[in-house]
Order: sequence, then C-alpha cells, then structure tokens
Amino acid sequence: MKTKNTKVRIKDLHHGAIIYRSHPVYGIEQIIVRGKPYVEKDIGLFCNCDTVLGNGYVIKNDSFSLNDAGITSGDSYNYRRTFKKRKQAEAWANKMRHDKGFIKWQEWHERVILETDDYDLY
Repeated sequence: MKTKNTKVRIKDLHHGAIIYRSHPVYGIEQIIVRGKPYVEKDIGLFCNCDTVLGNGYVIKNDSFSLNDAGITSGDSYNYRRTFKKRKQAEAWANKMRHDKGFIKWQEWHERVILETDDYDLY
C-alpha cells in the first residue's frame, strides 16, 4: 500500500474525526479528535482529543502536538505520522521498521534517552 500522500492534514482535524498516529517502534494509537486545532503560544499547534493506546487503554481529555504527530509540511522530525485509516498506519510502520535512516535515528534517540536518565533532574 502506498502511504506517501495519505497523511492527515490540518484541514482533516475536526470534532469526531478518528485518526491513527503511527510509529515503527512505539506502535499505533487511535485518536478521536475533540475540536479544531488551536495555537499554544510559543509552542505550536495542538488539538484536544481522546487517545486509545495500543493496549486498549483510553486517555480522556488528552491533547497532542500536530508537529509531534507529523501533521506538518515536510517530514516529521520524530518518524511519527498520522493517517486516516489504521491500515495505512500499519503499512507505514512496517515499511519504516527496515528503513536505514529510521534505524539510525532510533539508535541515536535511545542513546540520548539513556544518557539523559543518568542525570538527576529533580
């Protein structure tokens, strides 16, 4: 299945829309949109939602960053993409699991997280 032009766009976000946020390692989450996107000053565009995690757990009254979900112009910085159909989200995650660029980025990401965990942040 081709996933190149199937990403969710800002115009697709409205109350009641169901979208799927996909990541090759962290899985697929179902998002039920609860309103139009809004600007969070000095941060970016956000949207209120209910999130259904891959294990079925539901997070009510949640919100997400459009930039973090890959709903931006160009490529997402974190390899997350958001789609209108679960099948598209699954196809994209399966394709990216073997992508050399993604594998390199994920190794870097995990290394940074481990290094950050070594510091006492409190």
